[in-house]
Amino acid sequence: MEERLRLLVERLLDEGKGLVVGVAISSREGLPIMHVLPEDIDPEKFSAATTAIISVVNSFLKESCGEEIKRVDVEMGNGKHLIVNPVGECVLAVLTEERPSLGLIYLLIKRYCRELEDMLGERLIE
Repeated sequence: MEERLRLLVERLLDEGKGLVVGVAISSREGLPIMHVLPEDIDPEKFSAATTAIISVVNSFLKESCGEEIKRVDVEMGNGKHLIVNPVGECVLAVLTEERPSLGLIYLLIKRYCRELEDMLGERLIE
């Protein structure tokens, strides 16, 4: 499973065509499972922060709207994006370069979220 997750992360980076600069898969508890991040980003802090984002926003939306989130996209002042997606019992977080093609990024994330869901489903069956 670990090798498959590493390959998923690396393929997402490759297909991001330089627009994706970091990818992390974390547990819902905020622990890093697999990541390729820029050197100046601590994977444990990144995982904890991205999981907290999903948890807080999801709790609020469930309580106030009865809905769950699909993704949270945080646009930073420098034009980079942090896109966080709940996937089963995991969180997939993608860090982009400045002013990325969000259509391409969203399509990639959607595809890789499905692939991650499939992997997690297989793991639950095994």
